[in-house]
Amino acid sequence: MRKNALKACVGLLAAGLILGGWVFVSLGRWFQHSDEPAPADLIVVLCGDPTRSLKAAELYRAGLAPEGWVGRPVREPWLARLERIGFVLPPEEEMHKQALVKHGVPETRIHFYGTKNLSTTQEASELAAALGARRGLKIMLVSSRTHCRRAKMIFSRHLKGSRVSAVAANEDPPKARWWKDKFLAQEVVMETLRTAFNALGGRFTSPP
Repeated sequence: MRKNALKACVGLLAAGLILGGWVFVSLGRWFQHSDEPAPADLIVVLCGDPTRSLKAAELYRAGLAPEGWVGRPVREPWLARLERIGFVLPPEEEMHKQALVKHGVPETRIHFYGTKNLSTTQEASELAAALGARRGLKIMLVSSRTHCRRAKMIFSRHLKGSRVSAVAANEDPPKARWWKDKFLAQEVVMETLRTAFNALGGRFTSPP
């Protein structure tokens, strides 16, 4: 009886390890996502790495959308500390704007939304408010490859009736052995936690 119970425990443990390994490998592949670029009404560059605007400009030049939107993120505390000693960096949205303009997007085609976007959820909410009565749009997001899935889910929830796609800013193809790349592994782990946090109702927004 005891031997049978031991065998059952070993079998369950082995099954758990196999399942855990499969989830571990699949998770990184699932998060490395990018939709195929397609015609849209507007391109939205999500807050973060300003080089995302290089991809947005490429999509604009390809004639896939007539206008670009850029979020204004909350100012990072470390930037304020640098400013106190006279080292001033331009706001992130200004860097996005310069990248877009220098790569072929007319300044008149660039719009900003929000003032202190702290999270993807707040970005989606602020964009919905900025678009006002414009509904049923085709919206193409540009972000990091690991952020695309979560961003697409959140923006689809806030922009009801709109068709949302998400295109990766980086050209690197997905990596099967994602855990061997330090930076990619960090992104996958963080996106897993953020997605779970969001699914449980967690929201971060800056005060008005």
